[in-house]
Amino acid sequence: MSPRLNRFKLYQYGILAATASDTPKTADNQQIYDWVTYTLNTVTPSSDATLSNLIISSGTLTPSFTASNISYTASINNSVSTVTVTPTVNQANATVKVNGTAVNSGTASGNINMAVGANTITVAVTAQDTTTVKTYTIVVTRAAALSSDATLSNLVISSGTLTPSFTASNISYTASINNSVSTVTVTPTVNQANATVKVNGTAVNSGTASGNINMAWEQTQSRWQSPRRIRRRSRPTRLL
Repeated sequence: MSPRLNRFKLYQYGILAATASDTPKTADNQQIYDWVTYTLNTVTPSSDATLSNLIISSGTLTPSFTASNISYTASINNSVSTVTVTPTVNQANATVKVNGTAVNSGTASGNINMAVGANTITVAVTAQDTTTVKTYTIVVTRAAALSSDATLSNLVISSGTLTPSFTASNISYTASINNSVSTVTVTPTVNQANATVKVNGTAVNSGTASGNINMAWEQTQSRWQSPRRIRRRSRPTRLL
């Protein structure tokens, strides 16, 4: 390239350049060169800070992912102690961080430790303009360890008295009620919060009274008892 091609001069806020064939000209005792017009294309940075996809390694996002929704939940078994999150940005020049750590779009984050209970994961997307930020949130709930505790911490009958008094280790009781009592309820309380309980085959919430249980009556007679003397006894209540 001719050295003259590299000769440029600012003139009246324009850019002047000489071509190889140009001969410098003079005007008002100063050299000028032919005008060369340049076109400058300006690109406005994108403000798109959305994701096109979001995947968690264990569990299922609820609701299903959409770019406009920023809040999700997921549940995992107790055996799962870590999860990863894979975010994909919608606009190629946007950047993304998971719990404050930069992640390449479409690539899984590092392992995120999960405690028993609720764990919050944030996915922050910064648009190309560097000022627009959109944060997606996932609350992941890790289940408690499975328990083999199938005992009750309390057992209450609505009428009569349990004999013997309730203890978690004893499973057999009796109770007597008056003839005027035709139904009873039973209120069982589980010892371990995740255990479930049924009374006569019907599920009951722990610490809540069962439905009414009909009581049959039994008539006994002897030489020293009046035939009208009737004792109503409770049927055995089976707790499952």
